Amino acid sequence: LRMLLVKGSIAATRNEPARARAIADQMLEIDPANEGGTILLARSLLMAGDRAGAIATMEASIAKDGESVQKLMVLLDLHAGRNDFRNVARTFARLFTLEPDNVTLRLEYAKVLYEQGKTDRALEMLARLTRAHPGDRDLEQGIVDIWNEIGSAGIDLGRVRRFVAASGDDRLKIALGHLLLDEGSAAEAEAMLRPFVDKRDISVTNVEADVLYAGALSRLGRGREALALIDRVLAFDRNHPRALLMRVRISIARNDLAQALRDAQLLTRDNPDMVDGRLELARIYILRKEPILADKAYALAMSQLSADDDMLAAYVDYQIDKGRPAMARDAASRFTRENPRSREGWRQRASLCIDARDGDCVAQSFSALAQIPGGPQIRRKLEEELKRRGDVKIERVNAPAGQGSPPVAGR
Repeated sequence: LRMLLVKGSIAATRNEPARARAIADQMLEIDPANEGGTILLARSLLMAGDRAGAIATMEASIAKDGESVQKLMVLLDLHAGRNDFRNVARTFARLFTLEPDNVTLRLEYAKVLYEQGKTDRALEMLARLTRAHPGDRDLEQGIVDIWNEIGSAGIDLGRVRRFVAASGDDRLKIALGHLLLDEGSAAEAEAMLRPFVDKRDISVTNVEADVLYAGALSRLGRGREALALIDRVLAFDRNHPRALLMRVRISIARNDLAQALRDAQLLTRDNPDMVDGRLELARIYILRKEPILADKAYALAMSQLSADDDMLAAYVDYQIDKGRPAMARDAASRFTRENPRSREGWRQRASLCIDARDGDCVAQSFSALAQIPGGPQIRRKLEEELKRRGDVKIERVNAPAGQGSPPVAGR
């Protein structure tokens, strides 16, 4: 059975649904209750475009042989793939019963709630977690990571302020400062972060607050103070990427493009996966009126960070600004082929196709968005834009092969 499972997994990875199905059937003939065979069967059905059949397979196995974390994780992905939040929530509840002390699982659910726009429920979940696990540094970091990933646009900052005030936790206060800076509330961010900076030496525990505080100072027009603080951080840790990025931005704001260029080149050399560093380097070339170097910087970053949503968004904006919409569409098309589960990729592609009045492309993008968690909300907004414009005719089509039905895997 183990060897068959390996062979079946290889067939699934190669997108060979018929072979994967045959191996799954063989496994289940040997052991009808085999979990690996059941999951492989569900994967093969999904690859063949039968998501409902895959869900029915998993539910039948659970009803007959009992629940397991692995089965429920697969079922969770299947429901999420068609944006069925009701069943996603129910499956999470079943997982919570099996894993009552799994904090990571509950953080994952809180993130889903944020993505669904249910910010009140997300904060309620986080509040219960912090009450149950006071002072848990891993939990606090998990909350910070969620907030940073969702960003200020997707979070009710008023409620987050009250939540952070009630918790009194320093790490959450720093995260709120980050969100405020992201939102553009530099003065409030400065006030939130000031206690972590005043009269303290740079240390591992407060270095992130120092970097964010420097950003707030720069936004408030206090560039000299910001630069002095960043220089102190870099004296403490000369390779700190966020500090180096901040110095690049401060130098640009002070019109010191030579210093900005030196730092940006160092930053991208040592941190090639850092999108912000790549974008600042290209921005410097633009400010220095070196368009060929700017083009090369964007092209290289897009080719090397080909799965990054933020990189795609920046590249599309750049090409549009340059009057090259066809290059933007080509990039978005390539991105969605390589990253079929990316909401941002399909949003970008749909928007570009709307602008190009390409009805077939719009229909394809809408079909893909309908099957991605969080995608239907994006689709509805784009449909409203289409109604306002009224100049793009689309036909209802199925999702492109392989793009609406990603492989199912346990988490």
